Amino acid sequence: MSLGERLREAREAKGLSVEEVAEATKIRSKYLRALEEEDFELLPGRVYAKAFLRTYARFLGLDEIQLAQEFDSLWPPPADFGHQPPARLLEEEEPSGLRGLRTILVLLLAIALLFGINQAYQRLKGGTPEKPPQVEEVQKPPAKTPETTLPAGESQPSVTPKSITLKLSVTNDRCWMRVVTDGVVAFEGELQAGQEKSFQANHTIQLRLGNAGAVAVSLNGKDLGYLGRPGEVVTRQFSVHEGGSG
Repeated sequence: MSLGERLREAREAKGLSVEEVAEATKIRSKYLRALEEEDFELLPGRVYAKAFLRTYARFLGLDEIQLAQEFDSLWPPPADFGHQPPARLLEEEEPSGLRGLRTILVLLLAIALLFGINQAYQRLKGGTPEKPPQVEEVQKPPAKTPETTLPAGESQPSVTPKSITLKLSVTNDRCWMRVVTDGVVAFEGELQAGQEKSFQANHTIQLRLGNAGAVAVSLNGKDLGYLGRPGEVVTRQFSVHEGGSG
């Protein structure tokens, strides 16, 4: 009996429809049918397909490890699957413009730090300055500066934040994700329910979720909720200037 036939037989033995299983497992019904029919081309990718299979098998009370091994024989992983490029290569992929900007920021921070240390030293060296003698003359009150009133309905221009912080919290099931900050891969892997991660960037953050309905997202402390339905693959990009774009 094939892998798909065992899934279908176990589901029918429990008297469940594909739609009922989809509601319980949060996996789309078309993906469940694709597993039962072994039509893997309809699935969003090998990593997601294997995760869906394990969840489906666990729900039906089947041996998920054995079915996963059979799945590997039907859809073997590529030869370089799981190979991660060396950190040095990732650094070489960083755009030269970003490296130059990072160098300038480091220099500015060093100058500001030296200036602050020098000012503190001068204050300690000079001691507390004496108060100037009071002047007997009656000083004229300073002229009042006219206040600028904005027209009704207008507000002060908002200040663009200098960086963005993205927080990902897996609330149920599990989710594979890939996060790219300022053009560099910051994380690629799977998180379990209850785990969370935060990422910070100076310009952009690119996010790809394999199970969007399982991950709560917040940007700069603002709750964005879920970016999609359970089992849905979603790609989003967030920018310092735009605050977040699809």
